[in-house]
Amino acid sequence: MSVKIAPFYILLAGVLWGTTGTTQAFAPENAHPIAIGAARLAAGGLFLSCMVLMAGKLNLKNWPIKNTLLASLKRPSAIWWCSTSLSILGCVLLFMNKNSVHMDPIGLLMALGAGLTFAGYTLVSRDLVENYSSLSVVAVVFTLSAIFLSPFLFIFDMSWLASGRGLTVSLHLGILATGFAYFLFSKGLVHVSSSTAVTLALAEPLTAALLGVFLLGESLNITSWLGIFLLLLGIGVLIGSSKASGGNIEPGVVEKH
Repeated sequence: MSVKIAPFYILLAGVLWGTTGTTQAFAPENAHPIAIGAARLAAGGLFLSCMVLMAGKLNLKNWPIKNTLLASLKRPSAIWWCSTSLSILGCVLLFMNKNSVHMDPIGLLMALGAGLTFAGYTLVSRDLVENYSSLSVVAVVFTLSAIFLSPFLFIFDMSWLASGRGLTVSLHLGILATGFAYFLFSKGLVHVSSSTAVTLALAEPLTAALLGVFLLGESLNITSWLGIFLLLLGIGVLIGSSKASGGNIEPGVVEKH
């Protein structure tokens, strides 16, 4: 894989993640959010396991199950601080839309927890993809995740999966927004630092906001549109810096063959 296109793998992953909220909006009304999440991981884990089988890499001795707690963070560059600051400011402005702001303490804590676990996942994955194939890493993570969440498939009402809309939603979330998206993300991490990857992944809220406007009929005020501009600018700074440096986003990263 070319070093120059590695950031675009992560950007595409962010775009696919950004379709999650819009897709869930089309789920049947009786679909519980936790049930949707469990079905999503079940579909994603099965999809990735099939990919491993097709690639002929089903060798448990080579799967990085015991190494998932090791990771290291390299000091970000000045370009990263600049682009990340722009992107964070853009996110703040984007979510200041008066028509959509509603502060729920429990929801806020859950969002912070999700962000923390995603950061941890990124750090661990960045270390793992240097020694194992990207496909093996995501297959292990999401197969185990599907197993851990499988009890919820029997706790909540899953009858919504029998409908065409419910099945379509679960397959999209599992295959595209989870399996394929995280595979692309791990593939890009081979040549992109953890800090840069997290910033590029901010394409997710950008995509979600735009889909909300164009598909769900939501409205954004001028402040939110300014936030979108800053998000694009922040991501553009990172992409531009990678091209200016010949694609070497992180010093010391050697391309694998």
